[in-house]
Amino acid sequence: MSTRTYQCTRCGETFTYNSDRDALYCPLCGSTARYVTKTTTTTTTTGLNRTTTSKYVNVAFTDPTTKVKIATATVPDGWQYGAVIKSYNQSLLVQHLGYCQVQKTDGSAIMFAKTGDNFVDVRNGLNSDEVHKDGQVDKYLNIPMLRLDSTENYINNIAPSYAENTKLTAVAVSNLPSYYGSNSKAFQTVMNNEIKEFSEYFQNANVTFEAGAPVMESKLVQYTYTQNRTKYVMLLGTDLGAYEFRLSSASNNTNMMDILTSLMGGQSANVGQYIHWGSKLIFGLITTEANYNNVAQEYLNFVNSFKLDASYRANLKKINTTTTRKTSSSSNNGMNLTDILSTLLNATSQSGTASDGSNGLNFDWTKLFK
Repeated sequence: MSTRTYQCTRCGETFTYNSDRDALYCPLCGSTARYVTKTTTTTTTTGLNRTTTSKYVNVAFTDPTTKVKIATATVPDGWQYGAVIKSYNQSLLVQHLGYCQVQKTDGSAIMFAKTGDNFVDVRNGLNSDEVHKDGQVDKYLNIPMLRLDSTENYINNIAPSYAENTKLTAVAVSNLPSYYGSNSKAFQTVMNNEIKEFSEYFQNANVTFEAGAPVMESKLVQYTYTQNRTKYVMLLGTDLGAYEFRLSSASNNTNMMDILTSLMGGQSANVGQYIHWGSKLIFGLITTEANYNNVAQEYLNFVNSFKLDASYRANLKKINTTTTRKTSSSSNNGMNLTDILSTLLNATSQSGTASDGSNGLNFDWTKLFK
């Protein structure tokens, strides 16, 4: 399979995709896009001096404090970029948030990727008082509760938090050309590893853990909105995964009661039925309508090339955080992308640019988080 360039027959956008097909769907408007022959640019290296002849460069996103490498991606040459890892105690599996951002030097566009949300849909609680309530946290599993919904509805629900105090209009929906969206086997492997890791918490606890086959989907939604008399376009996409699992325990499983609850004494065998689901990665672009056609291709390249580092999750387990985040069902850890547009883009004179594999990060990323 090779990387090929396609052009939409409706909106005219061009983008790259790991496919040998002659036609597929445009990730921006959903219409048919056809393979086109296009000369690709190259990057050459001579000795210790790197000469860039391509308009894109590969960069590594690394948290400046922990030195943990989050991901790699292709970004426009000269754009500013940086990354941060924050404490994010959302469940047994999700205890940190990774956030990577790239900004155009003239302040007209921001694109970002962040690790996603984690939810449990309680269909039949293992404990008598374990009742599903959207927005609250399951006190036995320490996971925010939210009913499983379609990927498109999930994106629509989190979109307002990235552009507050304005009315968003969804104008197009299509498949997200992300690494997971383009590599179903890789997505399947990630989900299987998650199930395996989650099940390990219940081993040696006299509790039986059973999980069904995971399902995955990657979607992208395009929005328009107006703020301060300026028209904006926002692209928001995610890789969503879900699987059903069951927990069963007999009345004498006192060890498990220490882990989940002490309320099952005297009961006969119980079975809890749940759906564990959430977004693995969230990708966004915010730019002015006038600048959209100039940066849409950059966003698609960024999404398609963004890949979590193989050692990212293992390295997270080694981090000893000094701050504690209050558990919440908030989808973006209090980040306000409207504030980022007005605050971060005004700091362009303080920021480095993407020209090699080092992290061009000089501004204070902690201000992006409340």
